[in-house]
Amino acid sequence: EKVDIELRLTLRAYLILKEEYPLVHPFVKKETNKETYLLKCNVNNPKAITRFILGLKEEIEIIGSTIFLNYFSKHLR
Repeated sequence: EKVDIELRLTLRAYLILKEEYPLVHPFVKKETNKETYLLKCNVNNPKAITRFILGLKEEIEIIGSTIFLNYFSKHLR
């Protein structure tokens, strides 16, 4: 089952994401008049993106989806 994710990334997080997961590039847009980037996509397995977020907690804001937020909070315990 695919899981929708929506994240706000700092420039640093965006550059690391692009390096580690080059295929994600088309799903990232720079926010107008801001130094942040939005990632909107869906993933087959949220484990990898969860590890990525945990490694850069100060650099990433989880915006959605509710399913992913629930998954993520379960894995923080």
